[in-house]
Amino acid sequence: QHQEWMLEWWWSNYTKHNKYPVAFIDFGMSPKARNWCKSQGHWIKLEAPQNFVFPKALISPELTTEWEHTYGKDLWNGREKWFYKPYALEQTPFDEAIWLDLDCEITGSLAPLFHKIHTHSKMALVKEHGLEESYNSGVIAYHKNSPLLSLWRELCFHQNDQFLGDQDVLTFIINSEDIEVSELPSKYNWVIRDGVNIDAVVLHWAGPWGKEVIRSCI
Repeated sequence: QHQEWMLEWWWSNYTKHNKYPVAFIDFGMSPKARNWCKSQGHWIKLEAPQNFVFPKALISPELTTEWEHTYGKDLWNGREKWFYKPYALEQTPFDEAIWLDLDCEITGSLAPLFHKIHTHSKMALVKEHGLEESYNSGVIAYHKNSPLLSLWRELCFHQNDQFLGDQDVLTFIINSEDIEVSELPSKYNWVIRDGVNIDAVVLHWAGPWGKEVIRSCI
């Protein structure tokens, strides 16, 4: 519920440029938000195991210290939900879909992404800016039968004590298993902290600062 205030902002930007049907995955919405989603598109209740994410107390102190140093102590507020993302992707009612985080501002057509889905891994996403071996899971074009999805889900379930978040798990699988994915141009998931990109089609307002900027625009 802590992010549902962005729903109408996200929808307004999306519908200015796209007409594809939308499925909203309910990670724990309020009744008001749930009804709103049902009025705009498909509403899907997340089906996933409960309480499988390791709490801070059961994670290596070396890792928790490193994560907090890099991302701040607020990371624990949302981390528990991050590992549910592959479960959400698997529940899409569409054969081909585009996952978009709620803090993504869509400024153009998403149609080209459907043509970028990899033939074998059936997934396409953007590499993290300045990090050659890392991928950002904020925007993912994929087929619901992607073989990567089940691997991602299993590792998120069993080994989340070893990773900061879901995209770290996905990056690890792609690199360790040498899996080919289609790399989307950065303009389809441009994280705002990386500077200005006038060509960006998806502006990703990641992190607490990004959310404050969104609040100021609403």
